[in-house]
Amino acid sequence: MSAFKLGKLTCYLGIISYVIGVGTIGTAVAINPWFNVWTDALSDMGRVGLSTAWVFNMGLMLAAVVGMAYVVCLIKVFRNSLAHLAAGVYLVAAANLFLVGAFPEGTKPHWTVSYEFFSLMLFTYLLNAPALWLEGLRKHAAINLALFALGLGGSVIINWPSTATLELYNIALMGVWCVTMFHTTKLVKHWVNEP
Repeated sequence: MSAFKLGKLTCYLGIISYVIGVGTIGTAVAINPWFNVWTDALSDMGRVGLSTAWVFNMGLMLAAVVGMAYVVCLIKVFRNSLAHLAAGVYLVAAANLFLVGAFPEGTKPHWTVSYEFFSLMLFTYLLNAPALWLEGLRKHAAINLALFALGLGGSVIINWPSTATLELYNIALMGVWCVTMFHTTKLVKHWVNEP
């Protein structure tokens, strides 16, 4: 397989990473019947001392590694420096997701890396809005700006019943972002036309 074809395959990794992450959460919920989405946090399923914690923590770490590899696509597809900066922020966000699994609930760094993961994803949306505008992808830019507004506004304004519901809200927004960004990679002509 040529390096070009391998590079193009990395554009599927954003969605694959998301599916792994959501699948991990679903599996963890299935094997932890005590988990209550209305009162708990998702990280409760990965807390130190829980026998099934490895499912949640290892799944998040796998999703993060795949997500980090997705940056290859983002850098190859978009040529403006703002898009590359957004890809860099996304890379750090994915690294923080890895750390959420590496430092599960019950360890000192856990709250910090969890907070940074969600915050950096919001910043990724914000940077992608003007970056995609510069690429001529106005609708996709507007979606990224809307995701930023919904993520920040929904997190700050809405009184969520639990940490898990707030996390799931933001995870749903990440799903929209993954699909949006995958669609953009199909519209950028210089990638498609490379030999």
